[in-house]
Amino acid sequence: MSFVNSVAVLDILEMKVDDTGTYSCEAVNEVGSDSCTTEVVVKEPPSFIRTLEPAELVKGTNPVLQCEVAGTGPFEISWYKDKKQIRSSKKYRLTSQKAVISLEVSSFNSADVGEYECVIANEVGKCMCSATYILKEPPSFVKKIENVTALAGDSVTLQAVVKGSEPISVAWMKGKDIIKDDNNVRVTFDHGLATLQITGVQLSSGGKYTCVAENDAGSQSCFGELAVKEPAKIIEKAEMIQVTAGEPAILEYTVTGTPELKTKWFKDGKPLPASKKYRISFKNNIAQLKFYAAEMQDSGEYTFEISNDVGISSCTTSFTVLGWYCLFAESPVA
Repeated sequence: MSFVNSVAVLDILEMKVDDTGTYSCEAVNEVGSDSCTTEVVVKEPPSFIRTLEPAELVKGTNPVLQCEVAGTGPFEISWYKDKKQIRSSKKYRLTSQKAVISLEVSSFNSADVGEYECVIANEVGKCMCSATYILKEPPSFVKKIENVTALAGDSVTLQAVVKGSEPISVAWMKGKDIIKDDNNVRVTFDHGLATLQITGVQLSSGGKYTCVAENDAGSQSCFGELAVKEPAKIIEKAEMIQVTAGEPAILEYTVTGTPELKTKWFKDGKPLPASKKYRISFKNNIAQLKFYAAEMQDSGEYTFEISNDVGISSCTTSFTVLGWYCLFAESPVA
């Protein structure tokens, strides 16, 4: 404050809105006093407390774009999309409540993708902020599950590569059942790679596997087949058989393995020829060589072989046909 040459001065440095008010100046001497008043209004230019933030939006939703402003009202508020001014309509709803400025977009779609800008102005200044809004991308498979063939007991990995807007959730299914982690199964999803690991697959592990990826924008699935095969193997056999000539005899073997199973018979290392003396059968995983009436010349080493497309197994049985022996008693001499 100063008073020089009958001039009274009040200097207010760095005025704030709080300095707004009525100011009075009073002059006093020995014979009296006088005063005057004036109104001082301090206006603040607009500034953003909270600006627009870019976002991925779900198609068909009604997003509300918001920012928050400080400053002296009233404000002149303008919205723009890709530099073109937006006005209230069925598509856009412009509102302001206290310091919060809002733009609601009805049924956001691909045509609404772009840069949105909010401009706030008053008598002493203006400010602006902008952000880009795009559609959320539904999940899709860059690489789908491949069909896999494995042997029983092997470890198997099924994989698919997924892209889309985060967050994405992934689930695996076998048939209609959701697969969960356990001692033999591990499910992971990392950086777009969905993985299902199965340790020690069994024949029952075979079937259709589905990977389902989902986010707010939609879901997508792909599937692959796991075929588990078991090598052909003989599990029950006879190592040695003896019969008497003229008696029936059966060489029998029980096998296991994934179809199609193929059988072969050999005698003394040579393929067994067709004959009416015996019948060869294979049913319900039981292979039989049945002799109707064994003869001594049928004796030998019989080899049975079972095979499929992933393995082969064989074994040899020693087959002996014994002859008849007759004992005659001597008659007494008269």
